[in-house]
Amino acid sequence: MTDINVSTANPDDIYAWDAHDTRQGRQVCGVTDRPEQATRRLADALAELSPDAWGTIRAARLECTPKHDEFRYGRVLARLRLNPASGQLERMRRG
Repeated sequence: MTDINVSTANPDDIYAWDAHDTRQGRQVCGVTDRPEQATRRLADALAELSPDAWGTIRAARLECTPKHDEFRYGRVLARLRLNPASGQLERMRRG
């Protein structure tokens, strides 16, 4: 797998990943405290979806309140796709 750095400088951040497959109408997502695990899980999810699937990894924080807990999502750290020829994750170009 291509080395894609998605770490943030904030040790309190966690990493939310999601894979989108509009062809099959599927979405897979998860959260982890390790950036390399988010990258690996996203790659695994994309490998199970159609070749035009794509995904994101974003910074997140868990906010705990007396009523409920919720994730607060930050900026997108990477937009990625799996190259079907090489099996490697690639950053998506904007535009």
